[in-house]
Amino acid sequence: MKKNTKKFFSKLSTKINQYLSQDITQDPLVALARLGAPVGVRGGIRISQWGVHLKHFIQKEIFLVSTSENIAQPLTNYRIHSTETLVHCDINRVSFLSVKTRENAALLTHLYIAAPLASLLLLAQEERKGKNPTWTDLYFYEIIGLQVFDTNTKSYIGKITALEDLGLNTLVYIQSEKNGKFFSIPLMYPFWDNVDLVNNRVGLSHWQDFVI
Repeated sequence: MKKNTKKFFSKLSTKINQYLSQDITQDPLVALARLGAPVGVRGGIRISQWGVHLKHFIQKEIFLVSTSENIAQPLTNYRIHSTETLVHCDINRVSFLSVKTRENAALLTHLYIAAPLASLLLLAQEERKGKNPTWTDLYFYEIIGLQVFDTNTKSYIGKITALEDLGLNTLVYIQSEKNGKFFSIPLMYPFWDNVDLVNNRVGLSHWQDFVI
């Protein structure tokens, strides 16, 4: 492991420990996977809706939470079931340090593995090594909250408030600055541009036909 990577995870662990020592019921979390049925007799658990960042939390403490919120956006309304140390993960299964039996694993079915939004943002920054991302490079938790500006007129359109995964397509919801109403545009619409995470903004053109 490279020296800068070790330093990064040391800072990340410190931040997670800070979260664990606070009342975090309103701080945003990001769902990394959904727990399913037990696997085997030693506490393994199947997972679905697996996120690419889960592997970065091996040997780190993460949260197990329940929520009724849309997990395609940062969670702010959830209930923490427990904190666990992740000791193994792959695309199909995970295991935790304190979960040793099939019976204990079964108690965690349908919970979500989640990590603080701040930690995921740090991971994304570390991956890019200072390079500014394009729209298609962004993770969903980076998209929520971006301010949208018309690419041609530079006028403020509104703020991205939510994403909705429809299977074959994902919709981006924008709250209009003009009247407060919401309208949606496909995530893969080709006219998103000028991503600027430093100033929390993104450009968009040819959007008027989506406004009801």
